[in-house]
Amino acid sequence: MAKELEISSGYVYQHLQELQDEGMIEVHEDETEGRQRTTYQLTENGELLLEALGE
Repeated sequence: MAKELEISSGYVYQHLQELQDEGMIEVHEDETEGRQRTTYQLTENGELLLEALGE
């Protein structure tokens, strides 16, 4: 069962670099239809952290 968190997008964007520096997320930049897109993906360590925070 997924747990819903109420976190603002502003809060998340403030901490993206920190999460990347700690190896919790990977950042991918691509160009699609002439637009730059940035996507973020949890790493294995990020998944473990998320699991630990959920308990």
